[in-house]
Amino acid sequence: MTNDDPNEEAAGHHKVVIRENSQGERDLGYTTGSDPPTSRSPADYGWGTELKTPAFDDVRDAVDLEAHEPGTHVATIHYDLDAWEYTVEFLVETNRGPDSDVTSK
Repeated sequence: MTNDDPNEEAAGHHKVVIRENSQGERDLGYTTGSDPPTSRSPADYGWGTELKTPAFDDVRDAVDLEAHEPGTHVATIHYDLDAWEYTVEFLVETNRGPDSDVTSK
């Protein structure tokens, strides 16, 4: 869905949680309280593959999914489509040590 209002804020976020499928395998998902950015024009269409996918990969690489119960809010990813970047704010201990929050370049 696009929003043709150029004044619409190009920011949003995903609250990243641990999910477990019916086979007991864990992966990441996001809560219904998430507010992802709205595509304002065709220029924003790539945010899913160019921002969302690498951001979730950063969380997946840094967090031990087996160390947390399903439903645990492990990180919040903040997106900025104008700057075409994201910042990952970790809410649990990561394998990257202290100050492990990530900002894309």
